[in-house]
Amino acid sequence: MDLFVGRAGANTVYEIGVLKKNALFIPIPWVTHNEQYLNAKVLENIGNAHILEEKYLAECDLEKEIERFEEQLKLRDINNSKLEELFPTNAIYFVIDSILKDNTKD
Repeated sequence: MDLFVGRAGANTVYEIGVLKKNALFIPIPWVTHNEQYLNAKVLENIGNAHILEEKYLAECDLEKEIERFEEQLKLRDINNSKLEELFPTNAIYFVIDSILKDNTKD
């Protein structure tokens, strides 16, 4: 099973969502508005991600944490339609449509 393990910046989370991959996110804890945690929470709510807060890294066995999460994933039903809704890949069509509509107004 493919599993991304890493930080939860907006671009990373978006790419994981678009690719429909599973992820174990370890958000940076010192960011201003806890945005990495909130980014990761979006995919955790869908079911294909788990959040491991950095403060627990020292006391956990990362390999066992990954194995436990992979076992949980086998039991989950990932909502692919929700992933497609939240992480669209067809933005170019909206951009072109918007340009074409603006050009017809003249």
